Amino acid sequence: MVTAALAWGVLAAGCGPGAAPAGPYWATAAAGGRTIRLTLRPAPVANRRTTLSVRFSGAAPGGPVTARLTMNGMVMPPLRVALAPAGDGRYRGSAIFTMAGSWSVHLRWPGAGAVFTVPVRP
Repeated sequence: MVTAALAWGVLAAGCGPGAAPAGPYWATAAAGGRTIRLTLRPAPVANRRTTLSVRFSGAAPGGPVTARLTMNGMVMPPLRVALAPAGDGRYRGSAIFTMAGSWSVHLRWPGAGAVFTVPVRP
């Protein structure tokens, strides 16, 4: 299992309270002999639908790709997302982060997985 810190894909200067950042969040990690890029679009804001896109370098995994979203430091059930194949080693799904704060996105596919930390704005 690999852990990666999520980074801004685009600077979001000038966003006021409650405003959605201008660009997506993204991060990369290496796991299971592949490089994985996670993109969240739009940048995650509490109670707003966010699309999760995962791209694998090389061949796509031979089986399902799932995401489990957990809020760090909170005792609440995880959100589970099945990611659908979107071609060219990409998988997509969507979710709503129910609260602002630090979340973990646990990606799993046959034989490997990766964990990303995602800051969610109010």
